[in-house]
Amino acid sequence: MKRRLGSVFSISILLFFVANAFYSNAQSTASKLLEESIDVIKEGRNLPSSADYNEKAKSYYSYAISKLETAARLDQKNAEICYFLGAAYDYYFTPSADAWVKSDLSWEYKASYEFEKAIKLQPNYEGRMINLSPYSKITSIWGTIACTKLYTNKRDSALWAFNEGVKRGGFTPYTLEHFRYQLSRLPGNCIYFVSGDLPFYASVYLQEVQNVRPDVVLVNWELIGVPWYTKALAKKHPALFGAGKYANDSDDMKKIDTTLVVQKVSADKSKKIDWKLPHLEHYYTHGMLCLKELLDNNLSEKKIRFSSLDTSSKNGLFAGCVYDGLTYNFFEDTTKSYVPMKTMLQQYPFGSLQKINAKDFDECLQFAIMVNESLLVLGDIIQNESEDAAKPFFKLFNDSLYTYQKLLNDKEIVGYIKKYRKQFKD
Repeated sequence: MKRRLGSVFSISILLFFVANAFYSNAQSTASKLLEESIDVIKEGRNLPSSADYNEKAKSYYSYAISKLETAARLDQKNAEICYFLGAAYDYYFTPSADAWVKSDLSWEYKASYEFEKAIKLQPNYEGRMINLSPYSKITSIWGTIACTKLYTNKRDSALWAFNEGVKRGGFTPYTLEHFRYQLSRLPGNCIYFVSGDLPFYASVYLQEVQNVRPDVVLVNWELIGVPWYTKALAKKHPALFGAGKYANDSDDMKKIDTTLVVQKVSADKSKKIDWKLPHLEHYYTHGMLCLKELLDNNLSEKKIRFSSLDTSSKNGLFAGCVYDGLTYNFFEDTTKSYVPMKTMLQQYPFGSLQKINAKDFDECLQFAIMVNESLLVLGDIIQNESEDAAKPFFKLFNDSLYTYQKLLNDKEIVGYIKKYRKQFKD
């Protein structure tokens, strides 16, 4: 009997070591597949622009998907594998903005599920990322679906998509509060160019679901060069492009023999725009032509703002923009002043900081940027006025500084900030 029990025990020990070796080998294989897939995804995103870009990019993402699906079977508790599998599904569905309107919800369901799974496995996701955290990726996925429905006159379907995004972990409370405040500070009936998935989708959500600032025309800066988008925008806002000669055109490039210029002089003659549109041997991109059409039609009548997260500085047209703490004012006041930023600090809803999801990297980063801007404003107040003048402002965000300190003392959050520098965006 003892000999039999000893044999059973020996076999159990042997099986344990065999299983452990098998699992370790499976993890190692999964890790190698993950690394290979990340490289392939990066290659797909870095492909040069071409007429067949979408199909070429999809071949890369398809290959990455096959590898990552195998990796996910081998290592079912790896949040990073889930994240990149979700990213590969998402990029396969929308390799470029041109593919937005070709809706296939099955791929986006798959992508959203993988990001949700990554959060479930590791709520304070610490793996590598492509620009956005898993929470923000969910916002982006369901925001894309919702906007696609809006631009094809399916508003009920858009509202359903927005609500799905909320249920699955996107459109988080602090994010919505932050961009609600941005919208609240815009002048009436202005045109607001928004850059970045999170700012744009959060702003559209607030307009469509909560009826926040319906008077503001939201323009996605990154889609202004996409023909289907400008057509949809012209249809939604008929007066935006005037006659819409270029906005309703489908050509990516158009040859125009004359040099196109955007010109404007302020009423007091203190400010002047004289911007020659960039071109290649008089071939102008769809985006440049639509931008000129929009500006020519609205500069005299409407105020224009740009998201503080945009890349407008790449065009000489925007060299005179003035940052007010949250947005860029276009062609209004070319003298930088701390006064509008001081107003921003006075009015910012610091109570909303208690809603921050400390497990969401993007929210922590947005919060850190907000605190940094606040400190810069305080420095300006001290420099331009006095220390006594700054004291009331210190009281305004004592709680936020306390929250910030708690976040910085949290090793997980510190890890987020460190990992931010390691995100690959190339």
